[in-house]
Amino acid sequence: MYGKACAECCLARDPYCAWDGTTCTRYLQNTKRRFRRQDVRNGDPSILCSRYPQKTSVPERKIYGVEGSSTFLECLPKSLQAKIVWTYQKTRSDPQKEVLLDSRVIRMERGILLRSVQHKDAGFYYCHATEHGFTQGLLHLQLEVIHAQQADSLSLSR
Repeated sequence: MYGKACAECCLARDPYCAWDGTTCTRYLQNTKRRFRRQDVRNGDPSILCSRYPQKTSVPERKIYGVEGSSTFLECLPKSLQAKIVWTYQKTRSDPQKEVLLDSRVIRMERGILLRSVQHKDAGFYYCHATEHGFTQGLLHLQLEVIHAQQADSLSLSR
């Protein structure tokens, strides 16, 4: 319903759903199960879910951008109240740095737009959702930038 982890269920703040220890299930107030977890007002998974380890894996995808063109990196939070933060690594051994917005990197409702992609933009992009001090990885993207001439030759060969 709202994911496969206690935190995702709690952050949804749905008054009709609660974490039962294994899944996010329909919540009926007259049910006598005491182990169900939900806090509609605060939705704080750090308190409600401390006993339940994170079981979700973060999807990884490889995407391609054409040099000089725009590339959109899409990331949708599971909670509308979450703040999305993007980080970047040139290589996996480099430290992650927050993606800085400027005239070429624009925050959009559903992700970030890289305008006029350059080879220096290639690398690993990570989308994180932060809410109530709880951070959850949502998506890992590997961006590979190809030369415009290479893209032209690929489209002509079809």
